[in-house]
Amino acid sequence: MSGDIDITAVVTGHGEGVLLGPTLASLCEAADVARGQGLSVECIAVLDRASDGTRAMFGPGAPMDGAFQVEEVDFGDQGLTRNHGASKARGRYVAMLDGDDLWSFNWLSEAHKLCQAAPAPVIVHPEFNIFFENYHGTFVNIPSDSELFDDDAFRAFNYWDALCFADRSIFLDHPYERRDIANGFALEDWHWGWETYCAGVEHVVAPDTVHFKRRRIRSQSVEAKARRALPPFHPFQRYSWHDPAKQD
Repeated sequence: MSGDIDITAVVTGHGEGVLLGPTLASLCEAADVARGQGLSVECIAVLDRASDGTRAMFGPGAPMDGAFQVEEVDFGDQGLTRNHGASKARGRYVAMLDGDDLWSFNWLSEAHKLCQAAPAPVIVHPEFNIFFENYHGTFVNIPSDSELFDDDAFRAFNYWDALCFADRSIFLDHPYERRDIANGFALEDWHWGWETYCAGVEHVVAPDTVHFKRRRIRSQSVEAKARRALPPFHPFQRYSWHDPAKQD
């Protein structure tokens, strides 16, 4: 499906309502910067069981009326919502954004530069994740070829989240798994990172870029941790699919 469009920006919406305002503003700013560098950018909003307030952000008379291709779905699942966005994208590259988070203005343009320079398709992460609201902190992302990256550590904790930039084919070849928090399975971003890493896809970092991550009291991430949920793979397996030479 991809044609002459360089980047598809996919924002997922659920019950954010007016919180979508700053999110969409940051997305549009990053898209404008990329367009200023000669790139074509399309914007898709995938609304999953969205509240009326969330839907209204794209309705008649709203600031984003007509600026986004709006897709309404009934998954009740973040990963499946992202999969749908990737399936509808026409861009060569896809960038994911949750409806209550923010991008730095240079995210799309800098991530695109890295993908264009790479000899094979890669997954790009921002240099920093800055958390706000109910948790304040900064997380520094590292690439998979860093001397600080360790397979054994990756089995124990997640290096990267789902808000990344990658060739559309990667999202299609490695769709996100459905969450089942009630039965102890969640953290689909960890699972997705592991699966792509084990498939030989390099994870890289775009210097001087930031994702601003909202931490709500009742977010799915908080609920997953409270239930001690695990990703669909067993994180403590004693081998690496990424490097067969390390298998026991």
